Amino acid sequence: MAIKDKMAPQLNINQLRQPYSQVLGWWDMSLPGTTLGTLLTFLAECSLLTRLCNSTTIDLAVNALSHGLPNLPDGKFRLWKSNQGQDSALSLLNGIDIVKKIYLCGGTGGFEALSKSLNNTHLSWPQPNRHGMPHTYDTTQYVQELWRATGRLKPLTFKADLRAWSCHIIRKSFGNSTVVGLHLKQVKAYQGKSSISLANESVWLEFLTVAASQFDIQFLLLGDDPISKDIQVLPNTILARNIGADSFSKHLALLSECAGFMGMMSSICNTVIFSDVPYIVFKNPDHHRQQMLAEIGSVECYPFATLYQKVIREHETSARLLAELKLMPFAKSSSR
Repeated sequence: MAIKDKMAPQLNINQLRQPYSQVLGWWDMSLPGTTLGTLLTFLAECSLLTRLCNSTTIDLAVNALSHGLPNLPDGKFRLWKSNQGQDSALSLLNGIDIVKKIYLCGGTGGFEALSKSLNNTHLSWPQPNRHGMPHTYDTTQYVQELWRATGRLKPLTFKADLRAWSCHIIRKSFGNSTVVGLHLKQVKAYQGKSSISLANESVWLEFLTVAASQFDIQFLLLGDDPISKDIQVLPNTILARNIGADSFSKHLALLSECAGFMGMMSSICNTVIFSDVPYIVFKNPDHHRQQMLAEIGSVECYPFATLYQKVIREHETSARLLAELKLMPFAKSSSR
């Protein structure tokens, strides 16, 4: 999670406090920094906006062509239906409870036409360009400013059918055990090319092996990253994809049912960063060094974080992982 420009956003909070029944968000994948993780950041922004303008729901607009759907003429828009095809982003949006309608647009002109047609009922976001700069999705600073204006986050929840599925899978797979989400980022395409924040599998294997004997915790391995067999066969780990998580939204829904989260900075961890769930996130200190300083300075948490939510910019070690785990409210010592 990074920002490309150090200048903090200056939002017109008074304007955003004007009452509207709904928020209309424009997710434009033609802009830089549009990943599934930054989509979660954008949804957090929209959710906070509902507090400001006293609305109850969000409608989302997307560029049809960017999602592999038949393009619309510039300036046109229409409602999207799930049987018309969907990528991971549309699947995620379709699973969020507060999101009610999704519109397909023919480029920016389509969104502008849609926004104009809903002008009396919807607060459109993002606002027009500030400081002559285009909106960036790759930052938490809009969330931070909106959080300061509202006083607290509004965590995202999933639709009833997805919540029911995730609750059922957690109970079926783990019984009454404490479940902690775990994401060991292993994006092979980037290895050796940059200081990307990948998990050190040997360290995590050592940590999980020790944790198996010291804590009554089961770890749910999230994501589609390649994970070593040594970790997969541990008695305290289960792969989400082996218990029915066949989409990004299902991985996130399962995570929302966990008592906590541990792992690397990634798209998946944004689910808990904008929630009340306790988490321990590690990030390579050389990855996005300046960007992270712009985001949170030298401290180990976001301004809106709760007591048990930490971002640690160090190379992980087994000793540090165990020490941090012991501080978490979900850490139950083993009775064995």
